[in-house]
Formats: sequence, C-alpha cells, structure tokens
Amino acid sequence: MAFIEIAEMKKTFHGDGEPVKALQGIDLEVAEGTFLGVMGPSGSGKSTFLSILGGLCHPSSGRIAIDGIELYSLGGERLADFRREYLGFVFQSFNLVPYLTALENVMLPLAVKKRMSTAHKRDEARQVLDRVGLGKRCGHLPSQLSGGEQERVAIARALVNRPPLILADEPTGSLDTVTATEIMQLFRGLNEEGQTLVMVTHNPENRDWFHRTVMLRDGLVSDDCRQRGKMQEEVI
Repeated sequence: MAFIEIAEMKKTFHGDGEPVKALQGIDLEVAEGTFLGVMGPSGSGKSTFLSILGGLCHPSSGRIAIDGIELYSLGGERLADFRREYLGFVFQSFNLVPYLTALENVMLPLAVKKRMSTAHKRDEARQVLDRVGLGKRCGHLPSQLSGGEQERVAIARALVNRPPLILADEPTGSLDTVTATEIMQLFRGLNEEGQTLVMVTHNPENRDWFHRTVMLRDGLVSDDCRQRGKMQEEVI
C-alpha cells in the first residue's frame, strides 16, 4: 500500500461568477520516503492540491488516504488531530510569531501536549533547531534572523512533532539563490534520513533535488517523472 493514495481528487470553487474547476481528477500514489515535487504554471492547481492533501480544504469529490487513514472521513476534531500528529507545514511566508524567539516559535506545536513538561518541550525544540543548524540562534526574534534562518526556524517548527509527512508550499520562493540551495540541501538531507516530503514550487531549478516530479496543468497531472540525483531516469 502506498503511503499517500489519491483517487479522482476534484475541487470546484463556487463564487459569484462561473464555477472554477481547480482540480479535475488527480490520481496519484506516493511511496513512503519520497521527496516529491509538484510543479506547474500559475493556476494549474498546485496550492489547491497541497491544501487538500494537508487537510485544510475539502475536495469536491475523490479519495485521499495517508498511511491508510482516509482524511475526509474524519470529523473536524479528528481531522485537526491528524494534521497535528501526521503533518508538518512549511510556507514561503514563514508565518513566525514576531514577538516569540526562534525557540518559542518551534515550541508552539508542542503546546497541546499537556503531559509534556515545559523543560522537555524546550529540549525538543533545541534539538530540532540544532538539526537545522540554528542551535546558537535559539534566543533571537524573527526580526533578528535572515530570511534563510527564518525559513530554517519554520522547518524546525514543522519537524518538532516528528510528523511522517512534511508539506512545503514555495519554501524557497522569497530566498536568494544561495540561501535557496541551502534550504533544498536541508530538505534533501531530511529526506535521506527517511522523511517523506511533498513540495510545491515554481522554480525549475528545484526539480533536480526531487526523487519524483509531478507536473500539473489545468487541474490535471500532465507529466510524472522519477529522478535520482541530477539524472532523470524514466518518465511514467
């Protein structure tokens, strides 16, 4: 059984005008430990795809299962629990709380763990900040960190609950080329340790980092390529 199973995923947005068909039938299976890139032109459905996969936006129809769990058969509270336990989110805008230190930002997902002591939460946050190379910046506010450092804090926050799946939406979009490469190296390192990642990106240079790249166009999969390192092996 695949770690991620998607069948006939469709999403239509209804507004004041004509309905917008963002996704028109996505079928996809992703193995555990994959670093999957999702690419495509603006309006192709990338962000909608990631939102549905992350349990943030219900599909109009279709089936989505992660680790055998049917996402949209879960009730609201159970779905929230699933997101907290199974998923880590990384966004281009970082979404860090400006008045909290790097350590405190990373501790936020642990706030719901009532049986975990504050000291234990601090230790967990420090360990994951060390893992992303920011062990010496724990006490700094986001405004005192570079863009790349803020992104690393956001990645650490996504990792602190040790979720099986990391979802990243344009995480290098606002970074310079050197810093973006450092972030992609970090993601690749996490993947080599067994982390499953799904990343939406518009940057064609990021494609070289993925095991597999799914191209979306007009809400459909237009291409599905498997790669290893810098060499593309096959097109499925």
